[in-house]
Amino acid sequence: MLRAPRLAPIAIGLCVLGAWFVSKACAAPCCGGERGSGPPLDAQLASEPSPSPAGVPAAPAEVPEAPSGPPDFTDPAWTRVPSRAGTYLVCWRAPAGAVPRNQDFDLEVWVLKGGAPLAEATLSVSGWMPEHGHGLLQRPEVHAQDDGSFRVTGMRLQMRGHWQLVFDVLEGSQSEAAECALEL
Repeated sequence: MLRAPRLAPIAIGLCVLGAWFVSKACAAPCCGGERGSGPPLDAQLASEPSPSPAGVPAAPAEVPEAPSGPPDFTDPAWTRVPSRAGTYLVCWRAPAGAVPRNQDFDLEVWVLKGGAPLAEATLSVSGWMPEHGHGLLQRPEVHAQDDGSFRVTGMRLQMRGHWQLVFDVLEGSQSEAAECALEL
């Protein structure tokens, strides 16, 4: 009679290894920033102008400028993936929310080097299902944005299961991939 090998120790080891990898990938905040590094709310409110006296027209309110630079990648909506050699940090999210199954969706992607957005880079994105031995049915398009980010359109993960998203970063003659596991 053949006996199946005990897989529990292997599965536990893989879970521990996966948790360790995720903790290392997400341990340090990107961009060197700290969450909540702006002035406290009461300090912001104290700097607002007081209402004008009766009969005196109020000055037009200043419209706050949109924040410049990259977003706060410590927000849980962002997935942060280091490249294989650790040169780059790829931060991505689906602006519409959760990644859908068998529907087109977009990604917002930032590539960071040394905590700063990488201006002169080329990015390509692909998906792969290792257990099934196939990738995406359509090729997503990557569009560089003026703010240094990338918009990926035409993503479609057609099946439920384990996917590997691969972000290939090309900077000059240097190329590195960042891989991210995704369960649908």
